Amino acid sequence: CSPAAPASIGTTRALQWARQHGKPCIILDASEPTAPVRAAAWLKLQKQRFGAQLRLGVGGPRESEAPGIYPLARALIAATLDLAR
Repeated sequence: CSPAAPASIGTTRALQWARQHGKPCIILDASEPTAPVRAAAWLKLQKQRFGAQLRLGVGGPRESEAPGIYPLARALIAATLDLAR
C-alpha cells in the first residue's frame, strides 16, 4: 500500500501506523469516479477477513491543506459504506 502521488502528512501518518501495526490499508483519490467501487471491494474483503472485529480508520489531508477535501471524503465514505453492504 503506497500513494501514487506525494501524500499529505495525514495520509503518510495513517500509512505508517498501518504498516507499524500490520494493518491492511488502501490509498484512494477521493476525486476519482471509481474510488467508491474500489474502496467497497477492498472493504468487503476486509470484512471477510476480520468479521465483526473489523474497525475502519480513515486518514488523509486536512481541509486546511486541501480545500474541498472534506465534502469529497465524506461522499466517498458514504458511497463506500452503501456499496459494501
